Amino acid sequence: MNHSLRLTVITLLLFLAADGPGFGQAPIITTQPQDQTNAVGTAATFTVTATGNEPLAYQWQKYTTAFTNLADCTNATFVLTNVQAADEGDYRVVVTNLDGATNSSAAHLYVILPPEIIAGRPSDKAVASGTSVALSVSTTGTLPLSYQWQWEGVDLPDATNQLFTIQNVQVTNQGAYRVLVTNLVGAATSRVAMLMVAEGWVYTNAQGRRLPYRLFVPAQYDPAKKYPLVLFWNGIDGVGTNNLSQLADVGQYVLLSTPTQPSIRASSWRRSRRQFQGAAHSVSITTGWGHSGRNGRTPESAPNRVQH
Repeated sequence: MNHSLRLTVITLLLFLAADGPGFGQAPIITTQPQDQTNAVGTAATFTVTATGNEPLAYQWQKYTTAFTNLADCTNATFVLTNVQAADEGDYRVVVTNLDGATNSSAAHLYVILPPEIIAGRPSDKAVASGTSVALSVSTTGTLPLSYQWQWEGVDLPDATNQLFTIQNVQVTNQGAYRVLVTNLVGAATSRVAMLMVAEGWVYTNAQGRRLPYRLFVPAQYDPAKKYPLVLFWNGIDGVGTNNLSQLADVGQYVLLSTPTQPSIRASSWRRSRRQFQGAAHSVSITTGWGHSGRNGRTPESAPNRVQH
């Protein structure tokens, strides 16, 4: 081979080594990993395709403050099982061979959390007729969240916000309320909140003294049936001018009696007789009691008579 031909062959080999595919080149990524969106508990799969001199090695990484190697994640396909909220972030793969290393573009994992409702919401409500009442829930989960309020298990029209308000509440509005919260991956149903609505009247005795009072009736009230009687006395020792405030302090001044088992429970007592009359009811109560700690008589032993 003459000198000129030898130079031509050497030049060609050098050219092929420098620019030809598979000669002295780091891997080339032909298909990048793609973003993934997963619900909690599912599996996320990332895949890369690369060419170059074999063997090719793969190392998947996750970004925290920097990209960090993930243990045992050394294949072209990376599967993350049982995805949790903490797994959300950016992932990439480094592909290497004897000639170098190539980083893929970052792919983001989005984790969707199903709705959860904070315990105890919505809360039970007791209000007077003619007022307004608001029911609400506190929720967590990936947005957007959708809401559907129900009354007695039936969807309420246009009740599709986190806050549900009833204006000018009437006795017919009382009952069981709950809300169904949904998003792309799940649903949650709230506890049942009981709404009680009191109708109001004013009793005036022979001396002209007025006693405002409000009557709560149970859901599906039947006038032909007898029900337990519960009285909420307003103010200190039963004296007050606005019994609506008593609704915020349920249980402090209470007289409880049933048709079959009369009994009295309260925290403060005074001897009295009251005749309560309303459009749909008449209740006569005679009570005689002492205050436990003053004369030794307990509320449970005090005599009482209730007529429905």
